[in-house]
Amino acid sequence: MKNFRRHLARKAILATATALLAARASAATVVLTPTKDNTLYGPGDKSNGAGVDFFAGRSGHGDTLRGLVAFDLAAIPVGATVDSASLTITINTPNASHTNTVDLHRLLADWGQGLSSAGRGQGGGALATTGDATWNFRFLNTPDSAWATSGGDFAGAVSAFDFITGSSGTAVFSSAGLAADVQAWVNGTAGNFGWILVAEDEVTTGAAIRFSTREATTGKPALTISYSVAAIPEPSTTALMAGACALALAIWRQRKVA
Repeated sequence: MKNFRRHLARKAILATATALLAARASAATVVLTPTKDNTLYGPGDKSNGAGVDFFAGRSGHGDTLRGLVAFDLAAIPVGATVDSASLTITINTPNASHTNTVDLHRLLADWGQGLSSAGRGQGGGALATTGDATWNFRFLNTPDSAWATSGGDFAGAVSAFDFITGSSGTAVFSSAGLAADVQAWVNGTAGNFGWILVAEDEVTTGAAIRFSTREATTGKPALTISYSVAAIPEPSTTALMAGACALALAIWRQRKVA
């Protein structure tokens, strides 16, 4: 009889362990393309909302260029833990001698992408259209839409950076800071307005770096996010877990009586 009770107790313990294993976290990875991107040309109200390129640095025209990019994170479940984040952008700078370090900063205000499209090379920008983000405005021709600071409102901390050289290849921005930005957006503790690309050298004329936008035929920006979600036990597993505990308690009481 004692051996039988021990056998039941072992089965109860095994069932409980199985239920606990079922509650382990699950992991997943998503790759997202931007919902919008643009370039600020400063000073002034030029833009390149529908263009195939965006920039960071100082153009040959003497404009200071800052790229904007944002992503929709609806594919990531609420409550997920962001394990890592990496932003990959295709480089297509015309002059291979251009080098610059480009920093990503988290944007603090929303902005727009209109229909402007710059001409050849796109470094000179185009006349901004309604809804475009510009150096001075988040949404051109929209009331109360000026940036608090011309050139964009963004966090002072650098989320990620990359040293870029050459006329092709990819820039990869990946860091704990970038993952923290995405986590804050998923949690809803910060507004998801994307990032601004700011070159560390905005003084040297012609040192701007050119990247492909989401409008480009190939080489669109890509945000890769790995995340984990704590699994919720299925009702059957929960019932099994409760039954196993009750059975173990009943066996213990029988042993006490015996």
